[in-house]
Amino acid sequence: MANRIHSTLFLVSNIKNTSDFYKKLGFKVKQKGNSARIIFGDYRLAFMEGEKDHETTNKAKNGYGIFIYFEVEDLDKFTKDLEARQLKLENEPISQPWGKKELKIHDPDGYRLIFFENL
Repeated sequence: MANRIHSTLFLVSNIKNTSDFYKKLGFKVKQKGNSARIIFGDYRLAFMEGEKDHETTNKAKNGYGIFIYFEVEDLDKFTKDLEARQLKLENEPISQPWGKKELKIHDPDGYRLIFFENL
């Protein structure tokens, strides 16, 4: 049985663009060579440039069906901060029927980032 989730790896087309994007969002990004990571306690979002193996060579699938949720304390303030950084937002914050207010952004490779606060 697994003890914990250590990380999630996302393949990206350009590690510098990815690192710059996540830094612009306000994350501390550690980049080394063709990989980068964002650390949350003992969990990591990891990014690697290129193709990891023969099963991941279809670049058209990047981001399809993947949503990464980040909880924030004040979504309206967070949204204004992102707009000031000139990041493209997919929508204004929307109150959802499942009890969350959400803002959607796509990263450079099409991965969907959902920033939310509980209602």
